[in-house]
Amino acid sequence: MIIYPWLVGLAAAVGLALSGWLAPPDWERPSLEGGALLVLGSLLGGRLDYVLRHWPFYQGHLVEALNLGAGGLAWPGAALGGVSFLLAYTLLGRYAPGQLADYLLPLGAALGVAAWLGCWFAGCAYGPLTAGLALSAVDESGAVAMRFPLQLLAALLTLAGFGLAEWLRPRWRQPGGPALLAALVSLGVLFGVSFWQADPGRIWRGWRLDNWAALIYAAPLVLSLLYLLFVGSVDET
Repeated sequence: MIIYPWLVGLAAAVGLALSGWLAPPDWERPSLEGGALLVLGSLLGGRLDYVLRHWPFYQGHLVEALNLGAGGLAWPGAALGGVSFLLAYTLLGRYAPGQLADYLLPLGAALGVAAWLGCWFAGCAYGPLTAGLALSAVDESGAVAMRFPLQLLAALLTLAGFGLAEWLRPRWRQPGGPALLAALVSLGVLFGVSFWQADPGRIWRGWRLDNWAALIYAAPLVLSLLYLLFVGSVDET
């Protein structure tokens, strides 16, 4: 479990450095500041979401709720917190949110991959037992078994999505399009992987709550991307 926060922290540092280095000179400072706030918002939102999900325990252990180093983050809260902090920064600094989000693609890729690989060591989002393609993986109790490498597959697919978005960034006319595409790929990975997870999770109407969260988050992103592809391109002409 301890490996998870260290891995995410290292990914945040590397992602911030790459985002600032690859951004144009005028966007170096916004990329570093906005990226740092995105990381902070993700940590706070993810931790709050996790604590609320396990409130019966944390109600009697409030000090533990503040211990980020102990692990325990939920991605819906992390996504909401990170985006909220980043949008607030762009509004206060009067920066174009789509353009800044595009420059933060390296940070998003690093965090996404680190989160999936961290689950490999923390015993979350693991795959089913199998005698075929399998790697050693730990579950939430600490037991090690040969399982389908679901976290590794999700990490590779997430990295591929961000790589495609980064490749498209200089070729995309409307700012924000590559970031929206990367976010949608990440949500698609989350949605698909949830059906194969073997770890326990809350179910509603036959689906994990993560499935429903991915669909809810994807809806406004799809509409925004369609707007950029069609309405936005018409407005430019």
